[in-house]
Formats: sequence, C-alpha cells, structure tokens
Amino acid sequence: MECASKGVCFWIGQRDVEIQVSIKKALHCQQMIEQMEASYRQKNAEMEDAFRKELEEAQAEYQKAISSFQTKDSERESLLGDNKELQEKYAEKSRYFVDCSLCHQRFVQ
Repeated sequence: MECASKGVCFWIGQRDVEIQVSIKKALHCQQMIEQMEASYRQKNAEMEDAFRKELEEAQAEYQKAISSFQTKDSERESLLGDNKELQEKYAEKSRYFVDCSLCHQRFVQ
C-alpha cells in the first residue's frame, strides 16, 4: 500500500511539473507575442508616418504643378491676346502703307 501511495504521489508530482512547464511555455509564448505585437505596432506607426509624409509631399507637388499650370495657362492667354492685338495693329499699318503707296503711284504717274 505504501508503494502504491508513493507511486500516486510521484505521479501527482510529475503531473504538477508538467503543468508548471506548460504554464511557463504558455507565459513565454504570450510574452513573445506581446513583444512582437509591440514591435509591429511601432513598425506600423513608422511606416504610416513615412507614407503620410510621402503623401503630403506628393500633394504639395501636385498643388505646385497645378499652380504652375494655371500660371502658364494665364501667361499663354495673355500672349495670345497680345499677339492678336499686334496682328490687328500690323494689319492697320499695312493698310495705311498700301493706301499711301497707291496714292504715291497715282501722283507719280
């Protein structure tokens, strides 16, 4: 009976050791998971900041390009207006010189 009692006590002791080892493994795994989660959260935050900065830079460049396009478009419109005005002035002066040359030819003949 004493031998059976010692056998049961040994078995219970072994079971306790197995449970303690399992608990230690579980706690270790939990700690590793928490460390990995913290690391991934940090990396995620860093990447999010980097992407946000890149997006802000791209938006700034886009706004700059739009502004430049609008400026160049208004300059082009202004130049077209100036060109049209100069063509009208040239056409006026050309008519005047043509009229004068015709008058001059009549007087010479």
